[in-house]
Amino acid sequence: MYHFRRLDATVDELLAQGRHADAAAAARAAGDAARAATIYAQIWDFRRAAECALEAGDRLAAIAHLIDAKAPGEAVLLADTEGTDRAAAASLLAARRLFGPAAALLEKLGERERAAEVFQRAGQPADAARVLEDLGRLREAGRLLERIAAGEAATTAEERAAAQLALGRILARLGHHEEAVRHLQEASRHESTRARALPLIAPELAALGWSHAAAEAARGLGGAPPVALLPAAPGDAETPLIGGRYRPLRLLGAGAAGRVFLCRDEVSGAEVALKLFTVVGGAGTQGGDSYRRFLREAEIWRRAHHPNILRILDLRPDLGFLVTELAEGGTLADRRGPLPPGRVRRIALDVLAGLGHAHDRGVVHRDVKPANVFLDGRGVAKLGDFGVAHLLDLGATQTGALIGTLAYMSPEQITGAPLGAAADLYALGVTFFEALTGRRPFLGPDFIAQHLGEPPPRAAELEPAVPPAWDLLLGDLLAKDPAARPGSAAEVAERVRALEGPGPRPILTLPRPPTPPADAPPERAAAEAEPRSRYEGETPIGETPTARLSRAVDRALERTVVIERFVDGAPDAASERRLFGLAAAGTPFVQRVLSYDRTARVAVYEAPVGDPATAAAIPRLAAELTRALTALAEVGCVHGAVAAARVLYDEQAGTTLLAAGLPAADPAATTDDDARAVAELLTGLRADAPSG
Repeated sequence: MYHFRRLDATVDELLAQGRHADAAAAARAAGDAARAATIYAQIWDFRRAAECALEAGDRLAAIAHLIDAKAPGEAVLLADTEGTDRAAAASLLAARRLFGPAAALLEKLGERERAAEVFQRAGQPADAARVLEDLGRLREAGRLLERIAAGEAATTAEERAAAQLALGRILARLGHHEEAVRHLQEASRHESTRARALPLIAPELAALGWSHAAAEAARGLGGAPPVALLPAAPGDAETPLIGGRYRPLRLLGAGAAGRVFLCRDEVSGAEVALKLFTVVGGAGTQGGDSYRRFLREAEIWRRAHHPNILRILDLRPDLGFLVTELAEGGTLADRRGPLPPGRVRRIALDVLAGLGHAHDRGVVHRDVKPANVFLDGRGVAKLGDFGVAHLLDLGATQTGALIGTLAYMSPEQITGAPLGAAADLYALGVTFFEALTGRRPFLGPDFIAQHLGEPPPRAAELEPAVPPAWDLLLGDLLAKDPAARPGSAAEVAERVRALEGPGPRPILTLPRPPTPPADAPPERAAAEAEPRSRYEGETPIGETPTARLSRAVDRALERTVVIERFVDGAPDAASERRLFGLAAAGTPFVQRVLSYDRTARVAVYEAPVGDPATAAAIPRLAAELTRALTALAEVGCVHGAVAAARVLYDEQAGTTLLAAGLPAADPAATTDDDARAVAELLTGLRADAPSG
């Protein structure tokens, strides 16, 4: 019961006097509950506004007022009460960012398509995957569960185990029995999922034809072997899957260590490169040196997170294969030289960045050669195939057979002397020489004698287009004595940057801080001794409502980067999810996200290359923007801000859709919005093109 003194004044007069509480009470007493609710909301008395809205029969308004009154639980209960328009209430909850309850209500109403989408926006991928599985969209559900199982979207071991169980069940339905067994076995190790996972393992083993293992698994459960599930005679014309997941499309290459296939990942739908290790007798057996080197490669490679090292996606030591991202541009060996010096300069800087990252972690590659320099779709070089890499041990010498490719081996690798980073720099010298001239410095057949005692020719004598400065660097890299070579990959990179030549157009050239003179004051010397920030020469380049943008030199990557420092309260949850999606897309046509510090609210991106797009580039723009959006859609990401100002085009690098400096994400945006924006962009370019 509300008490207020009787007033002769009307509601309007009370409002005119600024007496909103009295006006609301008067309106309510007069039976105008809807107006009372409106007035109470104006003075932020949302609890009474909700009561009045209910009296007026407006349940949606009451739900909104309860949310504003910080009573979301009551709002959710009211949304699911008989007499409420539940579909409209679910939309209202989603609009007010109560995504989880909204998704649950949509699922209850049978609107599962929308429920799956809203569960993802709620940050509940497990629920989204469950609904997608019910809808038969198994691959989409599998991708979400893979993220949880990998620890990317889960915080507890129990959540990861539940994801492993669900993923194993989905893979079984897709016929990927080996992968299903692996995930179900992981789930069986956790107390919360063991009882549900164990009964599913035996049928999967039977489906693989492993009848003995299936029988043992069934007996462990107190049951009979699942004979009925043993596979019938093969009759499927489709190519068998490798590891129950990867479908070979064609052979990319073969060597002494194994074969490399272009495959389609039947869970993600992406094309990948799969290296199938040759497991045959002798040294190739799983206990031999060759296989141990393979496993060491995979472990080192898996830990090497760097934009210029080919990324490993999956590893199956038991089946003898690893899976990497697909290098769309092939390898440097596919590029018949001589290449323009500027192009070699750019590739060299990329490879040196990746090699320096490995050396800093005590890893010597030992097999640097053009076939192990991979190029992505925009020409960025990545070092791959650490099949003979080993942890740096200056006290150890090589044993056993020669490892690597003889035409690129350093003298110390041939003789079995202790190996260090200098061995990789020698091989890199051979690789650069071949890229610049179209031939190796030593042509054989007696590579050993040539590497050990024959001086290399001058590159400029073989190819007049090679600037003389390259000869000096190549001569130092190809020195017979390791001590005479440059001291590190970083030192070589400094010299490559100083070489003349067209090279890529620099985005930013910043001076490095000068070394203090010998007679500098002690306080200056002490300041120089302090640890320097990773990012040097940070220069502001713009601001948005949510962030400040700058360019700087990343000392660790030895390249220019763009830094986005978000203001307090930014990025919001939707924008942060978009940032993660942009980082996960893995396409050369979206500006690469290098890192994100959630605590400091700082994102770091690659510095883009290019100019504003023009009509002349429309065919390539259309194709590459489509590929960019496809990659984003595959990871559930919507760009939401495609426009001419956010697209750069370079004849060499191709199209770049910017990721830095975007406005706050619109949670309601869809992939269709991105597609429409691209169409509008291309239409605008055509309209602006000069006629005739």
